[in-house]
Amino acid sequence: KTMAPPSPGTCSPMLLLLFAHIATPVSAGRLMSRMLLRPTRLRTCQRFSSTTGWAARDSYVRGDSYVWGAAQAENEQVQLPRTVNEMVGQVADAVQQALGEGVLRQRLDLILPINEKKYDFLAIESMDYPCSLTEEFQTAVKLTEQLLEKLSGESADSLKKKRLDAGGVEGDPCMLIQSSSISAVAFPYSDNLDTIQKLAGCPERAVLLVNPQWNDRGQIVSDFGFGPWKKKADDFLATFEKSYTLEEQRIGAPSSLSFQDGKRYSDGGVVRILRKFPAPQHVAFVMAVDGTHQAVGQFNSFPSYNQLDEAIKQGRESNLEIFNYAKDAKMPNPFAQSSLGSDASSTDIEAMDKTSIRQALEKRGLPTSGGISALRDRLKLALDREMSE
Repeated sequence: KTMAPPSPGTCSPMLLLLFAHIATPVSAGRLMSRMLLRPTRLRTCQRFSSTTGWAARDSYVRGDSYVWGAAQAENEQVQLPRTVNEMVGQVADAVQQALGEGVLRQRLDLILPINEKKYDFLAIESMDYPCSLTEEFQTAVKLTEQLLEKLSGESADSLKKKRLDAGGVEGDPCMLIQSSSISAVAFPYSDNLDTIQKLAGCPERAVLLVNPQWNDRGQIVSDFGFGPWKKKADDFLATFEKSYTLEEQRIGAPSSLSFQDGKRYSDGGVVRILRKFPAPQHVAFVMAVDGTHQAVGQFNSFPSYNQLDEAIKQGRESNLEIFNYAKDAKMPNPFAQSSLGSDASSTDIEAMDKTSIRQALEKRGLPTSGGISALRDRLKLALDREMSE
């Protein structure tokens, strides 16, 4: 029912505000879903088998704000990329579809293959020695080049590249990469906004923003200032379609041992959020350490930390398969594909970074402390011994 409002002359402003709040109609569907919280079937759990590969499985989840039905899930064919190449292929497809609909301004947020993901793209446990900002930037540039090669058919050597920063080891690195019809800005910061606005002023060229480094979620004072300056920047950036998003978030402390069962991943979880144009929804997948993943919900916009936390809690209440599986999943050796053979030369070792050398030493049960020169000498000696045995 709709209640008759009280007379303004007989009530205080606070009471009027309270009445307006409680008298606001609530849709019957939303009210019903809150009351019943009925499970909705999903076909989105994927598990890897060495014999059968990745297979779809059924499971359930509930919650009125983010559940979705089996028919819609099958039609969308949402697939979490398992490799860097799969991700780049998805990005290229999303960008092409958006360009086909006349969307020339696009934003792309990608998981970079750095640190542990350099060796296993599905890895979710952090390494002890994270990479530098320079390596992160160079990786973003390389991915952008691969993307433009797919989109334009031009070779990486023919692409025009220009640093938008002063260069060197200080400052915020940013690179402009251009094909014949597309301008891509890799790793842009707020200081690059003027350049981006000039590029976007050309009506014949598409502009892609790849992994922007500014934070534009829920901030009063942002990287673009506050008040009218922030609004002006936000209004301009809102003209960029977020045609592809793949991000990873840790909810709680899933790697910590649980007091209840003494296992990891009994609380919280690691979530990857995927959105691929033209689908408007963001799909959240809970990850296990071996790469197994299962969708736990769908959101109309990028989900907040609290929304993901709630999705995980309701997924556990609904006994989603991924949560029990993740407790006993074994983390594969992420360095198996990059193992160093005993026939490696001194040149190979000289080309290795400190993290790779430490990994090779750790695999052989050798100490990993010391400077990079000492580590290289230790690894060379170990390989010489392996050759002589």
